[in-house]
Parts: sequence; C-alpha cells; structure tokens
Amino acid sequence: MLYFLMAQKICKDEPDILLNPIVSKFKNIKQAMAEYNKGDAFSPEIINAIHFVQKSSDSAKLVFKHFKLGGEESEEQSFSDSKFQKNLFYLQKKFEDAFDSLKLNRNHILFIDGIDVRPDKFKYDDYLECIKGLANAAWEINTTRFANIKDSKGRLKIILILRPDIFASLRLTNLNIKFSDNSVLIDWRFPDSKQYRKSKIFEVTDKLLFAQQERSISYELGKTWDYYFPSDKTRYYIASQNSYEDCFKWFLDYSLFRPRDIVAMLQTLQTKFLDNGHHSPTFYREDFENRPVKVSYSSYMWSEVTEYLKFYYDEKDEKQIEVFFSYLRKYTFSYKEFCDTYDSYMVRRKPQAQLPKFFETADTLLQLLYDLNIIRFIDEENTHHFSYREKNYTKIRPEIELGQTYQIHEAFSTRLYAY
Repeated sequence: MLYFLMAQKICKDEPDILLNPIVSKFKNIKQAMAEYNKGDAFSPEIINAIHFVQKSSDSAKLVFKHFKLGGEESEEQSFSDSKFQKNLFYLQKKFEDAFDSLKLNRNHILFIDGIDVRPDKFKYDDYLECIKGLANAAWEINTTRFANIKDSKGRLKIILILRPDIFASLRLTNLNIKFSDNSVLIDWRFPDSKQYRKSKIFEVTDKLLFAQQERSISYELGKTWDYYFPSDKTRYYIASQNSYEDCFKWFLDYSLFRPRDIVAMLQTLQTKFLDNGHHSPTFYREDFENRPVKVSYSSYMWSEVTEYLKFYYDEKDEKQIEVFFSYLRKYTFSYKEFCDTYDSYMVRRKPQAQLPKFFETADTLLQLLYDLNIIRFIDEENTHHFSYREKNYTKIRPEIELGQTYQIHEAFSTRLYAY
C-alpha cells in the first residue's frame, strides 16, 4: 500500500521522470496503476491503495501484463485469490525494481496523517497493532529500500505524523534511537523566563499579528504586540515577585508553550471583544482576566485532553476525571491529599460503574494527569515541572515524582473548578 501511494505521488509530482527511457520498469508500474484506477476513478488515493492490495490477484495480473508488454517479463506467471501472499510478494518485488530504476531530480516525502485518531469501531489493542504494522513497514522501507537507491539526486521517504506518546506505545525495538533519528523536536521553551520578549514564540506571535496589518510598514520586533497590548493597560502585578509583568507572560502561563495555544487565546479575546461591542483596537488587562474568556479558552485546552484520551479510552472515561476533581477541590495539594481524595472517590463511587484503567491506583491517575499537563509537581527547590517541559528525545514520557506538592495548570483550573 505504501509503495502504491509513493508511486502515485512520484507520477503526480515529477511526471517528467517518465520521459527517461531507463525507467521503463516504473512506467510499467504507472501504466498498471492507471488501468487499475479506472475502475475506481472517483475513490480517494488511500482507498485505491487498499483495494489494490485486497484484490491482489487482479493487481498482480495487471502488473504482469504491463511488464510483459514492456519486455521485462519472459516467463509466464499465474495468480489466483488462493495465493494471496504470493501475489503480494510479486507486487512488492515489482515496485521495488521500479523504484530502484529511478533517477529522481526531486525529493519525494509521503506524509501519513490522522493515525492518532482511533475510529470508534476499533478497540485500542486492535488499532495499536494496525499502527505498529504500519510503523514497521515505513521503517523497513525507509531504511532497507529507499535509503539504498543509488545514483539518484532525489530521495524518497515515508513519514508518519504521530504523537510521541502513541509512538512510545508501539514498543518498537530500539525505540529511542528510532525516535531521535526519525523525528524533529520543536521546542519553544527558553532558559530565562524574564527574556520572553526575545523568545521565538513571542516573535512568531508578533509576526502573525504584523502579517495581518493593512498598511505596508517595516517590521520591528514587539511593535505590533505593544499596539494591541500596551504595557500601561495590560501589564499585571505578581505579588510573589513584587513586580509587574508584560501580559505575554500571562499568555505563556496559560499555554503549553505552543504557538497554537497563543493563537487560540487571541481568537478567544477577539470574539469576546467584538461580542461586547468594543471599538478600541487595544486590549485591557480586564479583557483577558474575565471569566468568560477563561472558560472559553479552558474549553479549547480540554478538547486537547479529549483527543488524547480518545485514542486509549472510551469517551465516557474522560468524565471520570472531572468527577474526581469535584472531590479534590484544591488548586495546590500534597501527595497525601491526592491519595486521600482518591480513596474517598473509590468508596463513594457507584459500585456498578466500571472505571477506566488509569483509575487502577492513585499513582496511575496522578501519572495520567501529569501526562495530560493538567498538573505540575513542585520539588523541594520550588522548581515547577510540567510534562511538556521535561520531554526530549530520550524521555518521551516523563514520570511524575511521588511525594511532592502538585498544582493544577491555570488553563485547566477554570474548567475543573468554578471559582
């Protein structure tokens, strides 16, 4: 299936390659696919690829026919539905011969997205096996086939767009090596919290606002941000530091240090701003500190939790988390307070209600809340640890420390508690 999709991509993106007489094997593949696709002219590419494999007997006969017409086959071959594996092996070999003959001028990367959305009709274990097979296939193709194509300027690669936690769940051999060699770590963090106006995430946000201005003016870092969020109207006081901060620091505190979180906040502000009939182009601190804005943004953040949990659990399971916090009722809490709340919850819950696996122990629930970035832990040196801040190539799923003090992320507290 992956070979089929890659071959279609090459035909579409680099049609001139077919003019080269030395790629006759690839031409044969292209002609066989074209003839096959006539029967499913209006089907999406992925559906055609699935059908091409499922109807392996018909597909192998087509490929054999065009290879024979092209002078690449001399001996007769027979294919039948009862010889499914033989058919697939023949198709695989012909695709590989075709790819080996290519002299590409461009790089061709096949991105496969949507893998981390589990269809409702598939159980978690069954779907994980599907993804594991896909990951192993992509790995083998990239390392043993595409990496060994010689004398070609352009290269081929298949990339699966997959969440790190799901990648870790696949339990592939040499997991960390595969992860570091085949992924890109996008890290928006910066070491000095007081230098956030010099950070890349601030620059991206400022340039996003600048790009939407009507007048053609030269760019100056921070100028557009300060126009909408002037310091004298939006800075806020931090009692613990006895100082005032630019409101962008507030935006960061409510995010997971991702540009899309900042954009979601800006969109929420814009919507509420217009709904309230404001006409001034500038915001005030009260605009982003009012409860409707926080509730709306908190709903966005909770949707991220929902997407995460839907891969592993049923939709009803996420409700149990909200119910648990109705027992906890604290923004900052100790490990003992968390365990006591867990025990109380387990005693008072409905006996017939089936709990999800992450409720097996207090520690498994605590780890999940940390994975979801709903909570952080604060160590003896008063350092705040969030899961997203601890992740790196060798630590795909950071573990929470037990026996510490814990605190709910500001973006989730509005959803979980009605202050």
